[in-house]
Amino acid sequence: MQVTRDPALKSEVNRLQRSVTRRLNEWRNDQWSATLESQNPEDQSQWKMTKREMRVPIPSPPLVTPRDSLSQTLRK
Repeated sequence: MQVTRDPALKSEVNRLQRSVTRRLNEWRNDQWSATLESQNPEDQSQWKMTKREMRVPIPSPPLVTPRDSLSQTLRK
């Protein structure tokens, strides 16, 4: 959807989007740094954090298999 054709407004929107993205990335980096600094090697908090971050999500099975047609699935 095109909201405006004004190049000046488009430039301003792009500049603001870059600024917000940059600030959000800085905030995320600060949060990550604070989390890392709060880790204590003596209480196994580093291991727990690493284990939690390394967890791989289990993918959901597909709702429709390739052999099923949409009408068969809807009838079920």
